[in-house]
Amino acid sequence: MIVAASNTSTSWADHAFWLASRACGVVAIAMLTFTVIVGLMQGGRMPLGFKARDLTRIHEFSSLAAIVAIVAHGVLLLADPWLAPTVAQIAVPFQLEYRPVYTGLGITAGWIAVLLGLSYYIRDQIGIKRWKTLHRFTIIAYALSVVHVLGAGTDSGETWLKAPLLASTGVVAVLFAVRIACGRRLHSREPATSFT
Repeated sequence: MIVAASNTSTSWADHAFWLASRACGVVAIAMLTFTVIVGLMQGGRMPLGFKARDLTRIHEFSSLAAIVAIVAHGVLLLADPWLAPTVAQIAVPFQLEYRPVYTGLGITAGWIAVLLGLSYYIRDQIGIKRWKTLHRFTIIAYALSVVHVLGAGTDSGETWLKAPLLASTGVVAVLFAVRIACGRRLHSREPATSFT
């Protein structure tokens, strides 16, 4: 809640960009969480009634939505008169003075998520195997994003944000464990390669 200082008038309009950025941040973590869950379902071969092609489309579109929300979350802060960051402070991790560790982790997470999300469109150029290896680092972007929200988020102490965030993090953790187990099982079934 925004409280006006004595003898100073404060309106919601004065904080429009801050509020808009916060809203985009909430959308970004929600879409990133959804994207990671769908991706883990694909990787762990848990379609839950969906066709693989449909899951791929859902994963792609939710990834793009997350990227748009992440970019909007940062760009909108440039117009916020209270924080008044520079482009470098929004783009370069650990440069912003506001909760520098947590905002730095958030910026790092944002770059990882954006670059890995967009790498889907150049996977043929970099090679599918290399792309799949890189894509596994998306879980790091997700983990850093959760830490960013809990450490730098204005609403991080609010139940409406914290409860679903922690619950969905639990879902991601379970799916990630299943994905690791499935990967090991598939790897163990591959025929041994002889180097002689």
